[in-house]
Amino acid sequence: MSKMRWRLVDQKYPALKSEEAFYMATKGGGSFFGKVGSFEEGYEFDAVVLDDSRLESSRQMSVKDRLERMIYLADEREEEKGRKEIVLTCLDEKVEMYKKFGFVDLGMSDSVWGGEEWHEMTYYLR
Repeated sequence: MSKMRWRLVDQKYPALKSEEAFYMATKGGGSFFGKVGSFEEGYEFDAVVLDDSRLESSRQMSVKDRLERMIYLADEREEEKGRKEIVLTCLDEKVEMYKKFGFVDLGMSDSVWGGEEWHEMTYYLR
């Protein structure tokens, strides 16, 4: 349950911690499909690079703090903040899935992470 829903609608159950939500969105959810959603050897993993530089802070922040901040503050306003596109890399078998979501295949990436060949894909914000 999200913190916002917990705060405004129903405080009967505790809100998910950011670690729990992240796990559900990666390895936890991916386990349904097999060895998916982790950087561990033998797993498939699609990664998105997040740039949180526009979200200024007056204090030092851990990676966890920065990720949580992106979860709560990044939304459709990214376009208004000057973001032009979302870029990711994926394995060949995931290209068609991402195309269904509006991503464009830019061809093979320079990345050789894990000894794999990766497609670079982008989603252009309107």
